[in-house]
Amino acid sequence: MPQVLPNLNYDNNTYSRSQKKAVSSNSPNLIPPLVHNDRVNPGHYKNHSISHGLMMFVVLLILFGKPEAKRHLTIDSISDSTSMDSCQISLSESMPIGMTYENNAIVLKSTYQTWMDLIHSAKRTIEIASFYWTLNDQDFPAHDGAQEGKDIFNALLEAGRDRNLTLKIARNIPFNGYSSHDINILQKDAHAQVVTLNFTSLWGSGVLHTKFWLIDRTHFYVGSANMDWRSLTQIKEIGVVGTKCSILANDVGKIFDVYWQIGKQGKVPANWSDVLSTKINISNPLHWSDSINNKYSTFISSSPAQLSPSGRTDDLNAILYCMNKAKKFIYISVMFYCPLRIYSIEKKFWPDIDNALKSAAINKKITIRILISKWKSVEPFEDIFLTSLAYLSNSFKNVTIEVKKFIVPTNSSFDNIPYARVKHDKFMVTDKIAYVGTSNWSEDYFIKTAGNTRYLKNCSYLFKMSSVLYLVL
Repeated sequence: MPQVLPNLNYDNNTYSRSQKKAVSSNSPNLIPPLVHNDRVNPGHYKNHSISHGLMMFVVLLILFGKPEAKRHLTIDSISDSTSMDSCQISLSESMPIGMTYENNAIVLKSTYQTWMDLIHSAKRTIEIASFYWTLNDQDFPAHDGAQEGKDIFNALLEAGRDRNLTLKIARNIPFNGYSSHDINILQKDAHAQVVTLNFTSLWGSGVLHTKFWLIDRTHFYVGSANMDWRSLTQIKEIGVVGTKCSILANDVGKIFDVYWQIGKQGKVPANWSDVLSTKINISNPLHWSDSINNKYSTFISSSPAQLSPSGRTDDLNAILYCMNKAKKFIYISVMFYCPLRIYSIEKKFWPDIDNALKSAAINKKITIRILISKWKSVEPFEDIFLTSLAYLSNSFKNVTIEVKKFIVPTNSSFDNIPYARVKHDKFMVTDKIAYVGTSNWSEDYFIKTAGNTRYLKNCSYLFKMSSVLYLVL
């Protein structure tokens, strides 16, 4: 792990993906010790907030630390004891055009290449749970950066039309000007099977905010990237990829089956079928070793509780578990952090994560670093809570809570692209555990939103994820 945090450079001249190096700030603090970068114009952004939103999230947890004894779980119909022996876990990342890390950084495979590889590896089925679709640029002004999205769309089209693969898509009902252009073509020409989830009709408001892929129920992707060309070239994203991981993929598949059932039936059952229950959870994570003897433990959490069949760990409980298990450090990257119920008429204080961070820093002297996105549509009260955390470093001996804001560089050529040029990733890494998901940190995303997060434990991936975060802190 680096001993000195590298500086991140910003060049105002050109925006070549291969030349630009940009990530964070060395500028003076505006509200000490909260750090902002004011050298870069954040551009004209619009927030992706959903009023009174119910969203679904997927969370991937990687548990780090002392290697566990190798153990294979038999989950329902999966009885092959070798079904995880070839499983490989890796990270993928989207870097906006105009940004690269310093030369000594660990380079992750791009989201674009990850998705292309998954499509090309498919032999039977491609299943995608998604918030919305705009891989083509028909919903916004045309831009050269849209080509990667078009490539992904065309690869999916070819998979269904020319390779006769089964395409299944669970998506949120279109909203706010997003069309069904991509979906309509895939249904017509690639024979895609599509269900649409309308949470407004179910319980008055909300969206399906999950972003995951399943390939043959053997490979998977879970991360922050939407089915959107901007998530490939204009927005910073991160995800976890599992290849040849049938037990894990089938567990993610149970969440997809929940969405599929709701989309088909238009209602949430009083009781979920036992077929959708899971044995892999916070109390009983899946342990396995890969082909080069890396040791892993993992489970997937979900929110909200009414969409989680028996055995599924609640997303918020999993995040608090991560923090509680930390011994040395907690590094967090989310688009925004606010201990409130935001998307309601009456704001409500929500202390769960805020208290956990303060307790870790003050009681256990754990170093905490938080990286937040800075863009035009940030909630005005967010800085109040971030500053209250950061000031603890000056108030108590041996207490370290650092907060910095991340600005994606922009110029006039990007100004006509809405909802872009922002850090959208959501992950946390401690000395014990890594978490990758889709949830921002306000109460709405845990009690009024639906989604999933993957958690994993392995020392080599701790290094990779902490290095990524070190480079932007």
